[in-house]
Amino acid sequence: NLDTNLSNWRSWLATKGPILVRLDVDATWDNATFTSGNLDDYQPDTTRGGHAVALVGYTASRFIVRNSWGTGWGDNGFGYASLAYAQTAFTEAYGVAV
Repeated sequence: NLDTNLSNWRSWLATKGPILVRLDVDATWDNATFTSGNLDDYQPDTTRGGHAVALVGYTASRFIVRNSWGTGWGDNGFGYASLAYAQTAFTEAYGVAV
């Protein structure tokens, strides 16, 4: 378990492989198709349940998310979670060594 330590997530992604995360689905997540996959502000008052996705990479300001809902969600099935969004919406993280 990698907890919610973003530095640990970056280190794992850079050296070992993807991370499976559990998140609380909110309106920002649901609207990702209209924001080119950008997940900026977590809206806890709009949560409607949980979901699991894979973190597959990162930039200086985002985590790259691969969703299982097909290419019609986000940016052809990918999302880009801001650090603030990742820190609050993603509640569990488990590294997968490849």
